[in-house]
Parts: sequence; structure tokens; C-alpha cells
Amino acid sequence: MGGTAALTYSLATRVDLLAMARLLTHFLDDPLLRPWTPSALQSTLADPEQNLCVARAGHTLVGIAAMRYGQRHAELMLLAVAPLWQRRGLGQGLLTWLEAPAELLGLAHSTVSCPLERSGYFSRRGFQPRFPEAAGPDPILFLRPLTRRSS
Repeated sequence: MGGTAALTYSLATRVDLLAMARLLTHFLDDPLLRPWTPSALQSTLADPEQNLCVARAGHTLVGIAAMRYGQRHAELMLLAVAPLWQRRGLGQGLLTWLEAPAELLGLAHSTVSCPLERSGYFSRRGFQPRFPEAAGPDPILFLRPLTRRSS
């Protein structure tokens, strides 16, 4: 299933709603992703302060991510990659794609909220817990500076 199709990233459109909803059915047992219903995806598409990005392998949608841009930071709201496409850099590609506008806007940080036991992915990408003493089953805030890491 992985294939050798070229990966592309782009803003999601209404045409992508069904494929995004299908991808999210892989994560129905995940309480962090359960709120992402087709209606929530549609609301995100309509919100001018958020970007919803999709990753495609050829014509197949294999990943989605959403980021909200605030006054000082950008908040990653959603990151989901189809199981057969995980561990291939798609999550990092989606995150990088969404952080580019935040860097252009001069925002200070990129943030994500998740439980400490599920934070390994983000910790490996430079996110640090804002209040590590608050660790527990509830999501805590992780952040990393937005500093044109590629330069």
C-alpha cells in the first residue's frame, strides 16, 4: 500500500471532506481524534484563522492536519496519518507545511496539547511541556519556538 507515489501537501477543500472523514475512521477509538467529525472538519475549512492541510500519495488522501493561528502562537489542532503511511515522515511534512505561515506571520511558538504518555512524537520534534508538573491523564500544553529551523 505504501507504494512509490509522490507525496503532495495542500490546503484541504470541501471536495476532500469525505476522504478526510474516511481517514479518521481509523481512529474512532482515539478520544483526541473523536471530536473531528465531518461537521468539525467543515467548520475548520470555513474558519479564516485555521488551515486544514492534506497529504496525498498520488490521488489518495493519506494524512490531514489542522492548525489555528493566534496572536502569539500557532496551535496544532489535528494530526492524523493513515496507518499504512505512518513512520514515513508525513506527520512531520504536515507540521512543517502548517508552520510555514506561522513563521511568516512572526508567531513565537507552535503548540500542541496532548497527554504526557502520548507526547513522544512531539518531544522528538522539539516540543517541550509548558507545565511538566501538571502531567497526568489530561492533555498538557507542549510548545516549541518557531524559528526558521531550515536556515
